[in-house]
Amino acid sequence: MRIINVNAGRHMGTHDQWLQQFETELQITPVNDGYKTTFLVNSHDNILAPAIGKAKLVKQFKKRNFPEVTTETKILSNGRYGFAVKHPAQMSNLPSDIAEFINYSTLSDIIKGLDIQAFDYALSQMSEDELDLLRNGTPLPSSLKENLLPYINAINKFIGLIRAFFRRPNIRRKVYDERKNLKKNKSRMIEMFNSLIERYSRVVVVRLDLYLKHKPETLLQTCFKAEDCLSKNDFDAFKKCVEQLLENKRHNPVLKQAIGYIFRFEYTPRRGFHLHTFWFFNGNKNQEDISLAQGIEKLWKKVTNDQGYAYICNMRKHTYDNCFLGTIEYNQSQKRKWLEEGFDYHCKTSQLFIFSNMKHGRRFQISQPLKPQTRGRPRKNHLELNAFAGDEA
Repeated sequence: MRIINVNAGRHMGTHDQWLQQFETELQITPVNDGYKTTFLVNSHDNILAPAIGKAKLVKQFKKRNFPEVTTETKILSNGRYGFAVKHPAQMSNLPSDIAEFINYSTLSDIIKGLDIQAFDYALSQMSEDELDLLRNGTPLPSSLKENLLPYINAINKFIGLIRAFFRRPNIRRKVYDERKNLKKNKSRMIEMFNSLIERYSRVVVVRLDLYLKHKPETLLQTCFKAEDCLSKNDFDAFKKCVEQLLENKRHNPVLKQAIGYIFRFEYTPRRGFHLHTFWFFNGNKNQEDISLAQGIEKLWKKVTNDQGYAYICNMRKHTYDNCFLGTIEYNQSQKRKWLEEGFDYHCKTSQLFIFSNMKHGRRFQISQPLKPQTRGRPRKNHLELNAFAGDEA
């Protein structure tokens, strides 16, 4: 285990990039000693590792025209030509990846997204002999092509079952519903932000993540049992803290300046329940984004009886490749596009899997967009808080 300072939260655009980023972020746990935030970087635990690994493989297999595993000619150690297994060039680790994850069953504490469902479905349709071939990995080159065919047929069958899973009518409908839901949540975020930038022309974007303090032994843990996972009651208690935070909007000197927000609830065994947040402020009155974030962190500590802390992404905005934090002007179209990519990332990651303790909880909470301003005297800053709006199906 290493204790280092890292940059977490760079939002990447392509499908493979955002999934890789999400995988990396799940290995990182912010720790605050009361003065500064550092990060524990550890391997994935026994619950997250197979879930992420299965999803990554399936997202490759789903790609159009994904090539089959075949044979290629090769010069053998005796100097003669023979045959070797040829895997897709972009997936050189394919045999070891499959061999690793077919030995893991997805725990009941995880509600599986469609990608993980597809992997587990394909496993259930394979014979034990075929699974043994996959577990043993790539066979050695041979002078006889027939010696390689059982493995090649098994791995191509496995990939074919996954691709066939997504052609089933009921699954195609679920894929459509997921995309529709993702688009709906992202559209609500964009609509809300656009209403703010239309009203104020200059908006300050603050990103911070809110946590509760962890037990030291939990931070070091890589193997969890079902009984180690927090309960639905723990989630309700965490949401109460968030509600108390918002109840200070009229009296807290920082929160009363807020003109919008986006919350995404998340849970992992190591981090516990935590909250990813965007906060928006009128940039014509205050552009001190870090001071605003520190004010929210101070209030979070208060409502949690000093059991809470925060990671302020704005403190490392200078390291972002496509930075959307800090002040955004109305005419900064590129920065606004990067912000929308940040929204997209938060929507996508919520669809890989969730833990059962959040099954009936609303994972997104988004403030209402401001109504178009009518003629006359300008409206005062007003945050229309709609508690737990934006439920995700």
